Amino acid sequence: MKALAASQFLGTLESLRKMVFWELQVHLFIWWLEKEVILKSSCGEPFAQLH
Repeated sequence: MKALAASQFLGTLESLRKMVFWELQVHLFIWWLEKEVILKSSCGEPFAQLH
């Protein structure tokens, strides 16, 4: 009985760890995207005004 509970607990921990990992990946990706967009828009604005 204890072994079953332990394996279920470990399985829950594993799925939580994966969820947290994906959350971090998504947050990093969004942060990177925003940074890229901000850089491109700030570099692109004077260029757009020239044309």
